[in-house]
Amino acid sequence: MYQRMAILIAAAMVTVRIVQSCGVPAVRPFKRPVKELTNRIVNGWEAKPHSLPWMVSILVTYGQKFLTCSGFLIENGMKNETDILLTASHCLHIAGKFQAPGKIFLVLGAHNLDHFDDTIPRRARNYVTHFYRSVAEDNDIAMVRMEKPVKFSSYVSPLCLPEGEIPDLENKKCFAAGWGRTERDLLISHSLCLLLLICSREYN
Repeated sequence: MYQRMAILIAAAMVTVRIVQSCGVPAVRPFKRPVKELTNRIVNGWEAKPHSLPWMVSILVTYGQKFLTCSGFLIENGMKNETDILLTASHCLHIAGKFQAPGKIFLVLGAHNLDHFDDTIPRRARNYVTHFYRSVAEDNDIAMVRMEKPVKFSSYVSPLCLPEGEIPDLENKKCFAAGWGRTERDLLISHSLCLLLLICSREYN
């Protein structure tokens, strides 16, 4: 099984309210590890269930294998629903080629990937990339359109995108989220995880 976690950066300051809006979860997220929890995530911790409602689990099949990645929902102009998510191009470029949209399966509203109660399955209709180069991993971004929109709820809502000029994020605290390895070469976390990172100039 070929596992990867797409690094998805979100602002560290999150406000909580019931009205659904981009970047506003109905459940307040943990911004630091909870001491009572057994924590095996390198530089991170398990997220509170449904505190990151924009996160999407992505499964791409190729041959007899599959790859898992993460993505996040964004608004597309529809009222109270969307059919667009962003992810990394390398999640869709496997074994030297981009995989067909029909091989891309999506799970929305998930926390633990061993339990799919109350989650929403979707398939990809199509996707676009932007001059991705696998060797250097330049322009490592892809926009995926789902086969049909998903309604916003407490478990499913979009993340905000910056408007206008992006501020300088070097040395600023950011969150990365996804499903992946808890420690190098050890167990795979089936629960959504958060990592606190310091943005480097390379990723700005």
